[in-house]
Amino acid sequence: MNMKNKLILSLILILLLGACSPYLGSSHGDLTPTELPAKPLINSTPIYTLTNNSTTGNVRPTSSSTPPLTLLQTDQPHPPALSHFRAGDDLTLTSIHMTTNTQGWGVSGSNILRTADGGQTWRDVTPPESFPSGINSSIFASFPDAQTAWVIYSIKRISQEYVRDGPVILPETCVWFTTNSGQTWQRSQPLMHALYEGGGIDFTTWAEFASFDAQTGWLMIRGWYIGAGNHTPSQLFGTTDGGATWTLIKTNPYSPTSFHDFTGMSLADGQTGWLSYQTTGQIDPDPPHYIKISSDSLTWEQHELPPPADAVDLFRQYPTCEPYELNLPMATSGRMLVVCSGSAKPTIGYLYATENNGETWQAYQLAVVPEKPTLLFFDAANGLLLGQEIYLTKDGGHSWHYVNSVAWDAQFSFVDTQNGWAIARQEQMNTLVHTSDGGKSWQKINPKVAP
Repeated sequence: MNMKNKLILSLILILLLGACSPYLGSSHGDLTPTELPAKPLINSTPIYTLTNNSTTGNVRPTSSSTPPLTLLQTDQPHPPALSHFRAGDDLTLTSIHMTTNTQGWGVSGSNILRTADGGQTWRDVTPPESFPSGINSSIFASFPDAQTAWVIYSIKRISQEYVRDGPVILPETCVWFTTNSGQTWQRSQPLMHALYEGGGIDFTTWAEFASFDAQTGWLMIRGWYIGAGNHTPSQLFGTTDGGATWTLIKTNPYSPTSFHDFTGMSLADGQTGWLSYQTTGQIDPDPPHYIKISSDSLTWEQHELPPPADAVDLFRQYPTCEPYELNLPMATSGRMLVVCSGSAKPTIGYLYATENNGETWQAYQLAVVPEKPTLLFFDAANGLLLGQEIYLTKDGGHSWHYVNSVAWDAQFSFVDTQNGWAIARQEQMNTLVHTSDGGKSWQKINPKVAP
């Protein structure tokens, strides 16, 4: 190879490996707090069949598809960033995700932390992302197990080119991933998402994750902007190699970008996932819907939830009946909440359950509809409905047993029906609390930086 070709190849490597970060500064900056084949296109003459209130599409790649960007060289492991904390310091966590009774992950502002003693002490294992001084960043993360984490950053007002009123995830952003509990981090290839195209007023982007295991997960880049109404663009990416590469998954058979306002996302297995979304309309809202798609984008199915057997006119009586808190505790078992509101009638809620991959559904009316609820199922039978009131089910959601009431809103993390943690939020204060009896009682934890 002559010197000219060597120089060109070296420049390509430098550009690709540096493409993940818009800046190469050494300062972490001022931080503010806060789960393959070429891109397939639908056939020019698609065939759809309507079965059981579903729309099914078979999407096949074409020869004109553009392959995803691939790094010419694997990113090397990096140590964590220099810690912003001192041993013995008190910590304020903004979110928590426990994987066992002792092991877990936490977020404090834009820092990633690890605990090995049930939340008593924490070590800073933040990825070594760097920003210039004055750049505000927010962090979005998924923690599939005690060793694995996926992290992506948004930033605010980085230059005149990207001046927006909200934080944004740049198209060339990478996902940081670790497989050794944050001892080292590596970067994925640049995502190269396209949500900047056509962005309007107050454009904002953020990320949501869903994981099936340490190898398999989804990442949705979501956006919001004003332009002849409110718009909610999104693009979905999937990984099957633990976060090293992320490939576009089409949630819309006609376009790589969807404008559904998604309310839930869960993976049924390593190949297929479900997405619930809002269908509220100003004139004639649709019944609740969800989509089932394969990670290779070759299959796409849109499904309509049936009304409850004892309330067949429910979706016509309420202007808004929306699905959310989607859970897939087993490959063929699905759970989600549907709440109907916006009428002179009282707000009403149902737990929808299927045991046959959505072929049939059972709807169980909830005696109480908690505000800001979290639905967690650990298997097809056992689950928790969490909010300021806590309920337990042992029969798949058919019946719910009252457990306790609390005076705070919270972000919850349970490893089973008995052992859980919460970031309790009250009067702009965050407090870490723990339960070992399913929420009947809660004990305060004073988290500190490990020595």
